[in-house]
This record gives sequence, C-alpha cells and structure tokens, in this order.
Amino acid sequence: MHDMYYLAIIWGGVLISYYLAGFTKLTPVLFFLAFGSLMVNLGFLPHESIEFIRGFAEIGIILIMFALGFEEDSSHFVKGIKRSWGIALFGALAPFAAAYSIVMYYWADP
Repeated sequence: MHDMYYLAIIWGGVLISYYLAGFTKLTPVLFFLAFGSLMVNLGFLPHESIEFIRGFAEIGIILIMFALGFEEDSSHFVKGIKRSWGIALFGALAPFAAAYSIVMYYWADP
C-alpha cells in the first residue's frame, strides 16, 4: 500500500509543479526538482527509490524513447547530431583541452 501512496504523492507533485510552471512561465523541471527535494527532506517520500517506483519509471522511459523514435525524422536527427557535436566540441572538449594544457605547462603532472 505504501508504494501506491508514494506514487500518488509523486503524481500530485507532478500536477502541482506543472500548474505552477504554467502560472510562472518557468520550466516544469525546476518545480519537479523543488517538489521532489522538499518531499524527501520532509519525510513524505523515501530517501532510497523503492523497486515499484524504479520499475515504473524504467517502463515510462522506454515508452517515451520509443514514442520519440517513431516521431523523429532522420534528416532532423542528423542535423541535431551535427549541432550536438559542435556544442560538445566547443562547450566541453575545448575547455578541457585548454585546462589540461595549462596544467601540463605549469605542473607537468597529469
């Protein structure tokens, strides 16, 4: 019975968070995180994920990924990959390479 109780709290939080996000014109993820951390810290939700919720979440993610895969256009997907590589190169790899080079120059110890 506790598993369904936790699920009801989570779904209630999702609905409230979605309503607050629409009201404040902010992203719902911000409210999802705030609600989840508040409920766990107040003791309404467990600190560790229970097996029922974990399995339910995995099924949901699988269904979402299949739905997105069916709707995706391959040309749009290729454009997205090119954009992602550009972001990864200039947003992650270039700063890492620069920092690594500076560390090697000053301390010569990887």
